[in-house]
Amino acid sequence: MSSSPQKRNSLNVDADDVFQLIDDYMPDRKEAMEEKLTELNIGISRISEQMEELTRCYKEFVANFVLQQKVLREEIQVLRRDAQSFCSELQDQC
Repeated sequence: MSSSPQKRNSLNVDADDVFQLIDDYMPDRKEAMEEKLTELNIGISRISEQMEELTRCYKEFVANFVLQQKVLREEIQVLRRDAQSFCSELQDQC
């Protein structure tokens, strides 16, 4: 086998050239991609808004949970005092 003095075509192709060839071959491609990108951005915005709402609801839930926990602890303390008082009264009667 003899090797040819000519070099094979290089596979190093500029991406911009490839995209331009595709755009020339499929003229509606760029518009379709821009439309899809717009749809994706709208979807991302909606998800972001839902995440903000979820975060707000979670913070509200945590605040309510902490408050309810405090109220219940106070009620438990009152019930314990009442129970101790009741036991003391029973012991005094016997």
